[in-house]
Amino acid sequence: MVESIRVLHVEDEADFAEVTAKYLTRADDRITVETVHAAPEALDRIDEIDCVVSDFEMPTLNGLEFLASVREKDPSLPFILFTGKGSEEVAAEAISAGVTDYLQKGGTETFELLANRIAHAVEQYEHARRFEALVDTLPGIVYRTYNDANWTEEFLRGEVIELTGYAPEDILRGDPVWADLIHPADRQMVWNEVQDSLERDGRFEFTYRITTSDGDTKWVWERGRQVDVTADGVEILEGFITDITERRARELALETERTRLTNIFETVPEPAVHVVFEQADPIVIHVNEAFEETFGYDATAVTGRSLDELIVPPAGVADATDINEIVLEEGYHQAELVRQTTDGYKPFLFTAKTIDFGDGHLEGVGTYVDLTEQSQREAALTRQNERLEQFASLLSHDLRNPLNIATGRIELAMQEVDNEHLESARVALDRMEAMIQRLLDVARESTTKRDHVEVDLSTAVIECWQGVSDEWATLENEATNTVLADAPRLKQIFENLLRNAVEHGDEGVTITVGDLEDGFFVEDDGPGIPAPDRNRVFEPGESDADHGTGFGLAIVREIATDHSWQVTLTEGETGGARFEFTDVDLI
Repeated sequence: MVESIRVLHVEDEADFAEVTAKYLTRADDRITVETVHAAPEALDRIDEIDCVVSDFEMPTLNGLEFLASVREKDPSLPFILFTGKGSEEVAAEAISAGVTDYLQKGGTETFELLANRIAHAVEQYEHARRFEALVDTLPGIVYRTYNDANWTEEFLRGEVIELTGYAPEDILRGDPVWADLIHPADRQMVWNEVQDSLERDGRFEFTYRITTSDGDTKWVWERGRQVDVTADGVEILEGFITDITERRARELALETERTRLTNIFETVPEPAVHVVFEQADPIVIHVNEAFEETFGYDATAVTGRSLDELIVPPAGVADATDINEIVLEEGYHQAELVRQTTDGYKPFLFTAKTIDFGDGHLEGVGTYVDLTEQSQREAALTRQNERLEQFASLLSHDLRNPLNIATGRIELAMQEVDNEHLESARVALDRMEAMIQRLLDVARESTTKRDHVEVDLSTAVIECWQGVSDEWATLENEATNTVLADAPRLKQIFENLLRNAVEHGDEGVTITVGDLEDGFFVEDDGPGIPAPDRNRVFEPGESDADHGTGFGLAIVREIATDHSWQVTLTEGETGGARFEFTDVDLI
């Protein structure tokens, strides 16, 4: 309700103006009337009143001419033409000119009718003004549209240009229609969503994409409802649309990050925990299976609880508080610490990192490496190395000595007797010697810890080729990568592969060494290795050569595994063998 209504009555007859003022104020105590007797004088008062009541026939300017002048200053100000000499022609002309209402003078009952129309016009005007003010401050678009195939707009206000790049008047005249602004991939979804929602309860709410005048894609959120139906049965909708592109980007980034974290949790072999910090206290959001197994807590039992209360021993509470503060301030921390499990206390290497999702709070991810198990593995490795040393000693002394005796005896026998079986036996013993040497190499390399250094692949290949080259073989060295590796063992890879290609290749074999995106390859144009045999050739003792030991490719795979590299045997471009080494640390 409007509390007060200021009326400017333009009437050249003073007596009638006085009577009108008395009746209007009596009919509605909110009304105050100011009277002027000429239209030009009234124009100066337009900004101070809420409604104009004007006669038609007046000196200087008639009512319609006066209306035109008022509309130039305020297109929406309520204007009621109140005349005693009206006609249908005048009424039609007044309506076309934008008059708010038209009323002919009559008896005293006319004054009460005039008061009602003044109040109604002012209330509508005030409502429209407040609505427009609200629309102009809203971060979006207010619309009124027909529910047809194009969603033809009847009313459109707000941040139309900012959101779409088009002026409101362009869209109102259908250039373009709103349906054309909806992203092609979302149009059918939007149409179905609106129709289904209207059928359910007459309201709808959803998000979708639009394409702006510049071709950019934006995400919008829309809420609307059915408000009317035309005579032809077309539903009229009203609603609000706002830009949520930035919010959608944050939501997608958050969703992606949380999905990534979930995937990480599913694959991390070590105990891992995801927490949210509430006043520096880490509250558990999620733990992986390894955490459940190591600490002995079921995920459902720990979710929502303080991590420190669950696993920090009484003696470590102060240190845990310090660690939380460090993690929150620096975003990362790593420390050796003791934590409580259902099986007792265990030492861990703890690593924590914070994640800022941009929604007002920090979350964190922590992993626990069980140092007890690591110590057990190190002890087991030590025992394994001791066994390998014993094995190497056995090869070097207990097997080599009788082998050397047998070789010597055969050579003496060959000097005394010409027998073809002796030569075959000597070749077999030579092969046994080569196999023992290879086994010794494997055993010694497995017990020797080496540092990884930067190795230039091209240089390493050239050095290895000098030791295995053949006059009939050609090397094409295309390698340029520098890798982080155990240099002597990397050269073993090249020596074995280059020698293998020369020994198994035809005369004129070409061997190519080159770069991969995350490693290197060695390829030849020889006969290749059939697909069914490609896994088998990596097994110790497997060889197709008459004098091969069968350990060359096994050593290649073991060295690659020790470096955490992946080695794959495939077919080369010309049908030969191609060895690819990936997951290599490149410099």
